[in-house]
Amino acid sequence: MKVQVYCSYFLLLFCIGFFSCSTETKNEQKEDVVAVDSISHKDSVKSEPVIEPISFDRTDDYTSRIIAGMKDGDTNPYKAVSESASWKKFAATMDSSWARVNRQRLDKMRSWSEAELANLSATTVFYPFSGPDFIHATTFFPGADKYYLFGLEPIGDLPNLNTKSEKEVAAYCEAMQGALRDIFQRSYFLTKKMSTDMPKINGVVPMICTFLVRTNHIVTKIQPLLLMENGQTMNWVGTASDSPKKLPRLVRIDFLDTDMRKPKSVYYYSGDLSDNGVKVKPAIKAFLDALPEGCVGYLKSASYLMHYESFSTIRNAMLEKCNAILQDDTGIAYKYYDPTQWNVQLYGVYTPPIEEFKGRFQKELDRDYKDSSRVKFLPFEIGYHWGTHKDNLQLATKK
Repeated sequence: MKVQVYCSYFLLLFCIGFFSCSTETKNEQKEDVVAVDSISHKDSVKSEPVIEPISFDRTDDYTSRIIAGMKDGDTNPYKAVSESASWKKFAATMDSSWARVNRQRLDKMRSWSEAELANLSATTVFYPFSGPDFIHATTFFPGADKYYLFGLEPIGDLPNLNTKSEKEVAAYCEAMQGALRDIFQRSYFLTKKMSTDMPKINGVVPMICTFLVRTNHIVTKIQPLLLMENGQTMNWVGTASDSPKKLPRLVRIDFLDTDMRKPKSVYYYSGDLSDNGVKVKPAIKAFLDALPEGCVGYLKSASYLMHYESFSTIRNAMLEKCNAILQDDTGIAYKYYDPTQWNVQLYGVYTPPIEEFKGRFQKELDRDYKDSSRVKFLPFEIGYHWGTHKDNLQLATKK
């Protein structure tokens, strides 16, 4: 994985040939101009239309790579950081961890997605209760242009490791490894653990950017946004502490997909998606209403929240906006998929929920899983039953 990612990235830099080598600050650094269509790829078709060049400051991409344990040559302004013993150890551990998670899980998911999800035409992915889990969203739906992630964790921002001592850099790298450990091992984040992990790495933005660059993308811009009461967004240049209290905040991270050769965006909203939380912040309801119809929904390790009536707003939004929903049994309760409106394909094995959620057993889902003619094999582990090979997914598609 290390060789593939590094080689593809350096080939990209060689082909476009004009990324900035400046080590100036973010505000002073000269913008790079990249013709996305010029990015080479083995499956490229020469007759495709030329895409307009994109101008962007590479500082965020450089920072994302250094906190992801990816050395970026001598032009990276974090060259001194990358030469420290603590960072080299961190980078080696990250390379090993990514190679393992690709081999054990993500490569299998990509192959499965190509076989089972290819007909969904997913351009917009709607992923509530995701936290910073961009990695599974892009693995299952690599062709999407926009990804909407939702969680309780704070937004935060990228750190500037050049302002930190070697001891502080080592502490940050250790915190990043700790924050990633569960999603590497279990495929999901532990909510309670995230409440202590996220402050150490400065919110979810560093995590999302790590996932972006480690999945062969280039971070082009990070834009904090205010969510207006009409559901529209407005750029925000201040800090979280001085933003209008009644207006929710979110962030848009723009990036280049070097495989698809086009710009994309991931949005992250930090806030309470319960009915009461949406009532207190009506802008989020307007935002959900404004999402395009025909989305593809994704739900994983969602604590069975949408089984409850107190999460009916977000559940109904998904059922209304999505033409297809990929989920495990922790997502929308099976009983809400009206068979006159939805087809549901079952994968894997359904087994009673783990002890913490034992009251969420679904008789209807269990009944249909016992009909082997309705169930397909699931070739990877995902979700709360990790390590047991008793994982499940359901793919619901509107009739």
